[in-house]
Amino acid sequence: MKKFVLGLLTAAMVLGTAGISFAQQDLPQFCTFGYYRAAASFVNNFGFDEDAKSDDHQIYQRIRQYFEYSANENLTAQVAYEIDNGWGYQGGYFGNDAAANKHEDFSGIEIKRAQLNFNWPNTEVNIQAGLTGYVTPGSAMGTPVLADDMPGIFINAPVNDMASFTLGYVRAYDGYRISGGSDYDDTREYRTGGDQLDAFVASVPLNYEGFNLTPYGVYARIGEEVMNSQYTGMFDTWTSFLGTIASESADEDLYDDNVDAFWVGLPFGIDMIDPLSITGQFVYGSVDGGSSALDREGYFFDVSVDYTAMDLFTPSLYFYYSSGEDDDIDDGSETMPTLRNDGYYYPPAGAALGFNSAYGFGDGDYSYAQYVPHGVWSLGFALKDIQFVDKLSHSFAIAYSQGTHDEDAFTEEVVALDKEDSRFTEMTTEDSSVEVTFYNYYQIYENLKAVLELDYAALDMDEDIWGEGPNGGDYKDDDIYRATFGLSYDF
Repeated sequence: MKKFVLGLLTAAMVLGTAGISFAQQDLPQFCTFGYYRAAASFVNNFGFDEDAKSDDHQIYQRIRQYFEYSANENLTAQVAYEIDNGWGYQGGYFGNDAAANKHEDFSGIEIKRAQLNFNWPNTEVNIQAGLTGYVTPGSAMGTPVLADDMPGIFINAPVNDMASFTLGYVRAYDGYRISGGSDYDDTREYRTGGDQLDAFVASVPLNYEGFNLTPYGVYARIGEEVMNSQYTGMFDTWTSFLGTIASESADEDLYDDNVDAFWVGLPFGIDMIDPLSITGQFVYGSVDGGSSALDREGYFFDVSVDYTAMDLFTPSLYFYYSSGEDDDIDDGSETMPTLRNDGYYYPPAGAALGFNSAYGFGDGDYSYAQYVPHGVWSLGFALKDIQFVDKLSHSFAIAYSQGTHDEDAFTEEVVALDKEDSRFTEMTTEDSSVEVTFYNYYQIYENLKAVLELDYAALDMDEDIWGEGPNGGDYKDDDIYRATFGLSYDF
């Protein structure tokens, strides 16, 4: 009897152990990664105006963490969040858990990813769906068309060793929900379905020996309610640049129908001319606003050349050009529209028109004069990856820029619109800027570095066009100086 009971216990233990092992094998593999950054920034003459109402320093931090769950190599899910905090910006004086945030832009939790990623069985077709990140193809300096976190679905499939294709659909905005009852509210008339913004993307990367091309296209269908409430202004720094001067200065409900917009681009890279590395892109964009005054079409191109044969640094020469307005704004806009850039254009010089200053660490989402490149050309020179001492590296860049808008394009009303936002500057062919950046990185540990960023920028705005500044003198004639010191930990 004892032997029988002992046998049952032994079998139960073996089966239990097997069950536990089986359950463990079924559990998804888990990993996490991300970064933490903290910095103190000091700025003199914010907005190129020493009398602007702005503090000259701030301390802030950001943590972004990704959680990835993998059932196997063909099936994963990813969730990510981001916490931004400006020190002292929470509602309380000492606690960081106050319910009311004094500055919402610098305090809060964002969901950055909530996506599923899987390969179709027995194929190399990859499908990614959910809240994800998408960036249209671009050059070494980024893209001015579409880049951000966005909800959508993307399908990628290889064609052969040299080519593949990507198709995607994005639901960027949806003003209403399926909620039952009458389809109206207290503030709007009966809804006609113009409350969505949908975008469709397609790209075909082509890789050959010595060069590559990535033709792509983006089509967007924007509802009239979206255009009237969200995307109305060319001069609105933080939105889409889909609109025109006419849409910015007009009354509300300017659009009475849905709007169609499209972009075609051709990024390229050439590395067959050793030791030169050449990258660039050409982009054309068009918006059908329903009338000639609301239409918009323009182009953008850039090219950069790196000399890669030097051990201590990499010299780089770059140029970009974005079309500007002609002398008649009543026939629509000639500047290239942008759907959603989020600062994903970042040439090496980054104070005024470089788009990569980010108040620290070159994040690509902040600049003092423009947010996306339009109506301007720039010629710059950079020394990248400078390293004379172990663990200490530098980058240096200087650029000269000039506007491409016709000097007779802007009326007094438009000039007034530009002056309303000190962080945003239109430049005509008579206006120019000079900017210098010097970034320094010290590798404390393998994943921890200290960063010191120094920026200088100066604008020269034509007084005959823009008039005097608010306190006399030339408009935006005070040079900007910026210094940022911080720590960056990647994990």
